[in-house]
Amino acid sequence: MREIGERLVCESGSPSRLVATVVTPGLLARGQRAGDRRAVELSLTRAGTSAARDVAVAERRLHDWLSGTLSAREPEAMVKTLRKLVADRPAGAAVARRRAEA
Repeated sequence: MREIGERLVCESGSPSRLVATVVTPGLLARGQRAGDRRAVELSLTRAGTSAARDVAVAERRLHDWLSGTLSAREPEAMVKTLRKLVADRPAGAAVARRRAEA
């Protein structure tokens, strides 16, 4: 949960609540990690995998629409501006971690 919270940049209780919102409808399964009872292991269920595919399709459609609507320079300028706004904040650190992991 701590790792999720670091990536989401939210207060300590929020990751648990957010995870519960996808565990309850059966999109995510929660269990214990082998060899470490303190750790929680999360895995996608079949329904979660299907939902992730649907999200990927919607994301692709959004990206296609954006690329057809905006010039090549406009998204680059927006991303640069947004990164500048969060650079010295916890959100900026989380974005930097995500980019390093990608």
